[in-house]
Amino acid sequence: MTTVPKLMLACALQAFATTTVLANDSMATLEAGGLVFTRSEEITMAREDLYISPEKVEVKYLYRNTSDKPVSTIVAFPMPKIGGPIEIMSAVPDEQSDNFMDFSVVQDGEEIEPNLQQRVLVRGIDFTADVEEQEIPLQPLLKETTEALKALEPDVIKDWLAKGLIVDINHGTGGEAAPEYAPVWELESIYWWETTFPAGADVEVEHRYRPSVGGSAGLVFMWDGKPSDAYAEYQQRYCIDDAFLNAAIKLEKKQNPDAGSTISSSGCPTF
Repeated sequence: MTTVPKLMLACALQAFATTTVLANDSMATLEAGGLVFTRSEEITMAREDLYISPEKVEVKYLYRNTSDKPVSTIVAFPMPKIGGPIEIMSAVPDEQSDNFMDFSVVQDGEEIEPNLQQRVLVRGIDFTADVEEQEIPLQPLLKETTEALKALEPDVIKDWLAKGLIVDINHGTGGEAAPEYAPVWELESIYWWETTFPAGADVEVEHRYRPSVGGSAGLVFMWDGKPSDAYAEYQQRYCIDDAFLNAAIKLEKKQNPDAGSTISSSGCPTF
């Protein structure tokens, strides 16, 4: 349980390989350019209960309106960004859905159907309008998205290659393979809903989602029985202790690369 004196209305939810702990719901205003996070002095978070497992994450909040009047606002929940360069794309629970982490929210026992804002980004530049104009799905991991790219006109393909929206995965492979284009943009997703906090009252908000459970082939935090340069970072992020390190060293000694047998760090949830 965590008690926070004031509800900080800037949410930090980062994605997968560079992820941090899941952030809180935020309050926001909806403007022409999208959601803009704000701060409310009247609404405080009186309580937060967090449950984490490899299968699901549940967070229960108790918000309190400390003022003598109702406060109407927008509550926003940013999801991790997905997509990006093919070599660093991370697994998500459901690649074939816009709600790729099965996010849901309940307020005072009543399920809410939140709105979803999506933006297509390449190096921080918003190309959502370009993709929507061609009627291509914004979610880059969908099979329908890759399939829809086949219908793009040559001038659009040339433009999107220059902008970094797509890549030809057969480029540089040699031979005479036909171009095969894949989306490599990042998708920014934010769930949001309008709500009113009654004067002097508590409001319970509960949301849940499925975490990303990823893995890697081999261990990057150690090599040849010794901690690697990445060990300090992994130790801080994943609380690696001496017992874990010693067990990994023993497993490494048993691996047989010539036979294609390696150890892996899999099943580690990312939130």
